[in-house]
Amino acid sequence: MLEFIGGNFTDPGSNPAVSSFSYKLINGREQPNVLPDKIKEYLLSEVQNKYIFKLGVIAKKKGLFAIGIDNAASGFRKNDNCTKATFHIKLKDTDNQIGFYTQNRPGYTPSGLDLTNLYCFKVK
Repeated sequence: MLEFIGGNFTDPGSNPAVSSFSYKLINGREQPNVLPDKIKEYLLSEVQNKYIFKLGVIAKKKGLFAIGIDNAASGFRKNDNCTKATFHIKLKDTDNQIGFYTQNRPGYTPSGLDLTNLYCFKVK
C-alpha cells in the first residue's frame, strides 16, 4: 500500500501506507515478512483443487492511495516443495484509476507493472 503525497518526474511521491488500513482476511493466510510496515504478504488457500484468496481492506484515513498486486515466481504447495508454480496477476477490464498516479507524478508516463498491477483509489 502506498499513499500519494505529491511527486514529480523522478520522484514517485509516495510513502508506505500499510498502517493506514485495517485488514480482514477471509480466505488465505498472512505471511510474516521482514518489512511489515511497508508490505503485506499472503498465501492463497487451497480448497477443492482451487486456490482462493479474499481480503477486506478498510481505510483509517482520507487520501490518495495505491495497492500493488505482485506476481509470484517459484511458488509451491505447503506439502510439496518439489513442484513449482508461477502466476501473473493483471488487472484486466478494470479501471485501475491510473489517473491518480499521473496526477501525483506530473510529467511521468506509467508503463509496465504500473499499468497492469497497480490499483489507485481515493478515500474521501
